[in-house]
Order: sequence, then structure tokens, then C-alpha cells
Amino acid sequence: MEPYKYLIIFLVVSAAFSCIYVLYTIPEQIEKGGISYPNDNPNYTWIYEKTWSDISIRVWTAFLAYLIIVIISLILIFFTVRAWKLFAGEVKITLQFFGLALFFYMLGALAMVVGTGVLIVMKQSYRTDVIYGLIYPCSLPIAMMYSGIAPYFMLKFSHWTSERRDPSKIREIPILATLVAMIVVMISPHNWFGMYRPGVNVLDIRIYTNGLLLLVNLLAVIQIIAFLFRKISREPEPIRRARIRTVLAGFIAMLGFFICYTADAMTHQPYTVWMFVAYPFAWAAIILLYLGTVAPEWYISWLKKKYR
Repeated sequence: MEPYKYLIIFLVVSAAFSCIYVLYTIPEQIEKGGISYPNDNPNYTWIYEKTWSDISIRVWTAFLAYLIIVIISLILIFFTVRAWKLFAGEVKITLQFFGLALFFYMLGALAMVVGTGVLIVMKQSYRTDVIYGLIYPCSLPIAMMYSGIAPYFMLKFSHWTSERRDPSKIREIPILATLVAMIVVMISPHNWFGMYRPGVNVLDIRIYTNGLLLLVNLLAVIQIIAFLFRKISREPEPIRRARIRTVLAGFIAMLGFFICYTADAMTHQPYTVWMFVAYPFAWAAIILLYLGTVAPEWYISWLKKKYR
């Protein structure tokens, strides 16, 4: 199937999930006792911050970090599209799958830019008295959904890089099954990215959602690393081998981001120090993947000097 057909399918899935979450999940979560934060009521102990000033610096940092990811991704997507127009056949398909992976990771970061931006404006995680009041709690699961779709395209990209063909169904099915499980779990009203009123007995399944997001990325990245190691061992040309190593380093950095993201979720606090460690991993991953895949002329020139 052509790459653009995959794009259409996953955009439809994304739109359906977003509509369900906005129209069903969020209202049910609020009905079950979800409240906004920060909150100065001493009885609300889910979060240790009591005022906006307690978390404002970290939210602003998150907003700027995700904005940088979006800007870098858009620039690299532009150059990737321009590069694949110069090629045909296998090289073009490889670059298209890379571009799609970048696109969905960018959408995930963009959702967080919008969400944290609204949080900064409102100084609360949600409000029901304004039309944009529920954007922030919606942005988190939508960002996670996009970040769960992207690894599927990364798997295809890496397999085309190493094998010049699509991965087998045995390799694709575990990633798609985990992605479906994550989406189903996120639709549940028990998957509330916030705090509840005291005394509300609600099963908290957020950690499972984050675990599934890490798992879908692990399933892809572990396979990808294996592909690329095999490709490196078989590649006799030093410049090509160096490019593949650069791509490999990018995937390892991406894995670092999701490990830190999961560690942040396990603390049950928003925007902990783990996210400050995670952001540089994301920046490095995007840049390294671009350098190894698209290989701009200045980078090829530098590699030639290095291996001359």
C-alpha cells in the first residue's frame, strides 16, 4: 500500500479518537469527580502544588520545549519532502515513511504546544465556563495517540532502509495491537490526566496508558535497532555505514525520551525533572534521524573528510 494511503487511514483513526474523547471521555471524567489543578484546597492531595506559581516555570519550559520540537520537525519535514521529490522507487518510499513518522511525532508535540499554551492562559488544567476550557486535558491523550502511531511508520522506514521492503506482518502486528490497546485504554473515563475530589473511588489507569505508549515505542525501536545493526555489519561503504549509525543513534535517543516520559508518569506529578531530561533526547533524536536519512550535502561532505 502506498504511504499516502496509510496517512489517510491513521488521520481518520486520529479524528475518530479525538471526537470520542472530547464528546464522551472528558465529560465522563468530570462527572466522576475530576477537578482542575492547581488547587489551593488543602484536602486535594493528589498534587503537592497549591498555586499556579508552583508549576508555572515547569509548564512554560514544557511549552517552549515542545514548540522547539515542532519547529525543528516542520523544518526537517520540509527538507525531507523536497528530498523525496528527487528520487523514485525504494529511496522515495523510504523517505516518505520517514516523513510520515516525523509528521506524527510533530503532531504529538503540536498537541502539547496547544495544550500547555491554553494551560498558561487559563492558569488551570481545565474550565467548563469557556469554549477552550477543555483543550488542555484533551491535548495529553491526543499527543500520546500521535506518538503511538509514529513508531509504526518508523518501523516501516527502518525496514525499507535495511531491507528495501515492508516488514512482515509478524513484526507489524505487535505494534498495531499495542497501539489499539493503548487507544482503548485512553478512551476509558478512568484514564484521567488530573486529580479527583477527595473520597472519589476511581480506578487510576494512567500508568497503564503511559506503559503502553512506552511499549509500542519499545516494540518498534528494538526491532529497528536489530535491523540497523545487521545493516551496519553488512555495509562495506564507510559513508553509508556512518549514516546508518547516525540513524541508530537517533533511535536510541528517542528511546531515552520515552523512558524519561514513563518515569515522569510514575511520579504522579506533572512536569517533573524527568521531563527536563527527556526534552533534549527528543531534540537529538529528530536531528540525528534527519542527518542519517536525508543526509544534507554539508553532512555528507563532513563524513567524507572524516573517512577520507
